[in-house]
Amino acid sequence: MERRVHELEDRYVRVYRELLKALDELYLYRQRIVPKDESVLAVRRQLQSSMTMTAPMIQAMGNDGELELRLRELMRENYEMDETFAEHQNEHIRLLNRLSEKRSQYEKLVATARPIAAEIRKLAPRSHPGIDGVDKDVKDENEVLKELIVGMIIQSGYQGTNRLISEWLEYLGNA
Repeated sequence: MERRVHELEDRYVRVYRELLKALDELYLYRQRIVPKDESVLAVRRQLQSSMTMTAPMIQAMGNDGELELRLRELMRENYEMDETFAEHQNEHIRLLNRLSEKRSQYEKLVATARPIAAEIRKLAPRSHPGIDGVDKDVKDENEVLKELIVGMIIQSGYQGTNRLISEWLEYLGNA
């Protein structure tokens, strides 16, 4: 008989854990949140379990004794900490969503800007008609600056590490 009770209790715990997991997934799906970290869900489930266990404990307690008062105080503190944690957790999820949105927005802007920059480079004339009249010192300074930029990129080891830097080097080499 005792073994059967133990088996049923174990089964109850497993089913309850699965229920909490399914409820978390449902909540996150409705909020359009994709958790990046499984530990976030685990903490959320633990918080839900703690809040669920509080109600039966309060009902089981009588109305007398110092122990009961201390237990009520501890439960109240636990509830307040759980509530604070839940608020922090929700804020963390909100910030993760915002970061994800901003990252997506940034990637779209970069994807839009790259073809425009490439088109501008193609359309930019290689030699300007008015440049021949520019002072030779200015031309020399520009050439020195180009060489300095290329030298800094190569010396610092950034050559070939990024497509944009490679494009700069190509542009400076052709200019």
